[in-house]
Amino acid sequence: MTSSRRWHLLERVLRAFCLFCRDLDIIDDVVFFDDSSSEDEKALMESLLSELFTSKQIYVTHFYTESFADGYRHSRILNSMRDKLIDTGSGYFFLLEDDYLFMDFFDLLPGLDLMSSEPRCAHVSYYQSMKKFPVGMDPEIREFGRVRFWKWPYDESLPLNCNLFHDDVGSVQTLVPGFWISMINWPSFSLRPGLNDTVKFLSVGEFSTDYDLSTMRTELEFSIRWAKKWFTYCHERFLVVNLGWDQTNNAYTLNGSN
Repeated sequence: MTSSRRWHLLERVLRAFCLFCRDLDIIDDVVFFDDSSSEDEKALMESLLSELFTSKQIYVTHFYTESFADGYRHSRILNSMRDKLIDTGSGYFFLLEDDYLFMDFFDLLPGLDLMSSEPRCAHVSYYQSMKKFPVGMDPEIREFGRVRFWKWPYDESLPLNCNLFHDDVGSVQTLVPGFWISMINWPSFSLRPGLNDTVKFLSVGEFSTDYDLSTMRTELEFSIRWAKKWFTYCHERFLVVNLGWDQTNNAYTLNGSN
């Protein structure tokens, strides 16, 4: 999990995750990265982790404002996460950020079963619920444990991030009235809440620290490389709301990160 200077969101997000995850017991380790929170907030975070994950091995890393001197802060933190995945030997990991709030019950095992059965599936999103696809664009559907998953429709022959259709579903699910969202040709991988196959994730390499900061972003650069090897399925149901739509208070703005 990643967090940054937003204890008021983090506490809600962690408590909700533990409340709604019905197979929390299958999690062995909790790996937590915080960026530039206050000393008081750090103490609160560590206390909350100990309260919620009493039987888990907990690893906490704190970064500080002066930890990184260049514009690749986000990449460097994610590469630290990558190193920790190697150290712990985790077969799979669920990535959670401090502004994604679960609102309903869910299970991890169906997503793990899906990845085990699909050799090229390396990510199962629990954030992107089923869309209202136009005629002729219906995605592939797989079902495990009475849970349906749909395949993310990335097409390398189309321009990167071009608009595919208006996402009526996503627009309704945001916390911003009147917010307009397009379904875009995004290359599958996402840092939003979801399960990941660790070996497949690591096979893509490190997050770049030499891309052009004026034209590219950390997540997108990695996703382009990731999608050449792997693809994503998404949980059909609406499970998560994003609490971080306020651009003045998101982690990127708070830390001047890409």
